[in-house]
Amino acid sequence: MDQLIERLEKIAQTMVDDGRLFGATVGVVNFKGQKEIASVGKVGTGKFADELLSVNHIYDLASLTKLYTTMRFIQLFKAGQVTPNKTVKSLLPDYGNDRVTVGQLLLHNAGLPSSVRQVPALTKSMLETDIMAGDLINEPGRVTKYSDVGFMLLGKVLTAVTGLPLVTDMTANLLTPKKLTASGYRVPGIGGLQAPTSRFVPTEDVPVRGGILQGQVDDFKAHLLGGAAGHAGMFATASDALSFVHEWLMPDDDLPANMAGYLAANQAGIRTFGWHFWTYGGEDNPVVVTDWLYQTGFTGTIMAINYRTMQGLVVLTNRVHPSRDNTSWLKDRYEFTQAFFDQVLFCHDKVEFLVK
Repeated sequence: MDQLIERLEKIAQTMVDDGRLFGATVGVVNFKGQKEIASVGKVGTGKFADELLSVNHIYDLASLTKLYTTMRFIQLFKAGQVTPNKTVKSLLPDYGNDRVTVGQLLLHNAGLPSSVRQVPALTKSMLETDIMAGDLINEPGRVTKYSDVGFMLLGKVLTAVTGLPLVTDMTANLLTPKKLTASGYRVPGIGGLQAPTSRFVPTEDVPVRGGILQGQVDDFKAHLLGGAAGHAGMFATASDALSFVHEWLMPDDDLPANMAGYLAANQAGIRTFGWHFWTYGGEDNPVVVTDWLYQTGFTGTIMAINYRTMQGLVVLTNRVHPSRDNTSWLKDRYEFTQAFFDQVLFCHDKVEFLVK
C-alpha cells in the first residue's frame, strides 16, 4: 500500500500547490484492516489559513452518507425486517406513490427527480411535501437517475421500519456496533458525534446560517431536516471512514458474507445498492466494472472499493470552502479514483475469500 498512498498523496499535494484545494486527507485500507493515511495542506482560508491539516480532523461526508444509509438497509434485508421489493407506501401510508420500492430507492431507479423544487427560500414544509409527494419523472425500475430525494425518503423509511429517530437508530445499530466512534450526525439536543468545533474542517460561508459552517452540515436540505438525513449529514475522520469502507470488504455477520457478489447481483445498469460502478468506454456504450465501486460527496469527498485488490479508498477535502464555486473538483476528483483503480497489484487472498 505504500506506493499507492504515496501516489495519492502526490496527487493531493499537486492540487494544493496549484491552489485547487486548501488541503486534503487521503487514505487506503486493505482486507486485513491495515490503514495508510496522509494529510497535506491547510485547513482553509481566513482564520484557518495558518492551521495545518491533520489526519485527526473531522469532515462533512456529504453524499457519502448514502453509503451508511445503504449499509443499514442491507443489515435490515439480511435480518428479514424489510425486503428490497417492499413498497414505500406500505411502510409510509402517507407517501404519494404506491409503486416505488425500497430497492429502487437504493438503486436510484425509482423514477424520482434528482432534487426537490428549486426556489430562493426553501422551507422545511416545502421540503417535506416534495419528499412525500411521490411525483415521478420516469417509470419505476426503468431509468437510473441519481436522486437525493430517494435517499431523503429512505431516511424516513428507516425511521418507520425501526421505530427510532434516524440518529438514534444509525448510532445504535450501525456506528456503535462497528466501533465507528469518530463518526456520526450532528444534531443539537439529540446526540450523535460529539467533538470540539475546532476539530471540524470548515465548509461554506453561508451568511444566512451565520457565516462559515464548521461542525454543521453543509447540505441545506439536511439542515432543514434537523442535521440528519438519509442522503447527507454524516461526519467522520479519515480513520473511521476507512474502517467503514473495510466493512464493505470484510463484512461482519450482520451483512452478506460475499459483499462483492451481493452488490454485483443487485446491479441496475451502472449502479448497485448505494454505489456507482466504475465505467469506461463512453456514455453511449459504457463498460461496467462491477468489482470497482465508488461514491462522491458534494463537499469534496470520495469512497471507493477495489474488490480485485481487496482495498478501499477514502479522499476527504473541503473543496466547497469558502465557496462552492470550485467546480474544477468535479473533474479533478477522478484523478484519485483513476489512480486507485489503475493499480497492477493483486491480492491473491482475495481469490480464496470470494470462493468460500
